[in-house]
Amino acid sequence: QQKLVEMWQFFAKRCRYLTHVVAYNLMVEPHPEDTVDQEPLDANVWNDLAKRITAGIREVDDETPIVVSAIGWGGASSFSELEPTGDERTIYSFHNYEPFQFTHQGMEWAGTEGVSGLEYPGLIPSDFFEETRFWNRGVLEELFESVIAFQSEHDVPIFVGEFGCSRS
Repeated sequence: QQKLVEMWQFFAKRCRYLTHVVAYNLMVEPHPEDTVDQEPLDANVWNDLAKRITAGIREVDDETPIVVSAIGWGGASSFSELEPTGDERTIYSFHNYEPFQFTHQGMEWAGTEGVSGLEYPGLIPSDFFEETRFWNRGVLEELFESVIAFQSEHDVPIFVGEFGCSRS
């Protein structure tokens, strides 16, 4: 972890005056809870590391915004476990590919090669909910409740860093 803090300091020191660098995105889709060769890690591991990296960056660059995502691959539902870093220039980010079977229908690498013809709004199976639901704006708003609550509670900017949509 210390090497990661040092890497970010090194990078920020060299990039702080580059006008085309608009922000430092600390880690794309952190997922300490989804490990392969070790026990899953608690959300606090990422929260504490994000704070340490932010503090390290601020030692050499106090201007460039910092982007911090929640655990759970940066998903909206993990915002309930995210803690603010305490930095005023931090932007909190999430990614949304829900409903996954819709946004990735027909893609072999995603395991949805047999899925096609799904329409939004409409009945769409999802890994996010146990039952097939009628996906519409209301369901997406429900999915984003923890993001909205985080933003309201901490008065911070939110950035949708990635999102998916159907190609059809």
